[in-house]
Amino acid sequence: MKGQAPESSPAARVSGLTKRFPGFQLGPLDFDLEPGTVLALVGPNGAGKTTTLDCMAGLLVPDEGSASVFGAAVRPGEVAYRRDVGYVGEK
Repeated sequence: MKGQAPESSPAARVSGLTKRFPGFQLGPLDFDLEPGTVLALVGPNGAGKTTTLDCMAGLLVPDEGSASVFGAAVRPGEVAYRRDVGYVGEK
C-alpha cells in the first residue's frame, strides 16, 4: 500500500544516527517508529530536535548512521522516501 510501511517494518528507522557540529554532537540515536505512532521531540534549545528531523528528511547528511522512511533509505539524491513524507522545518 502506497504511503505505508509493510507490516513487518517500521514507518521510520534511525540507526546509529550521529551529527557533529563544533561544540555539539547529536547521537548516536537509534529508534524505530511503528506505523500509527505519534512521536514528540521535546527538549531545550540546542538539544538536537531539528537536527534529528533534518537528517531524517535528507536536509542534513549525518556523519554516521542512517535513516529510512517507509523502508526507503534517506540519502542525498534519493527521492523514494519523499513521495510519502511532508516536512516543514523552521528554515
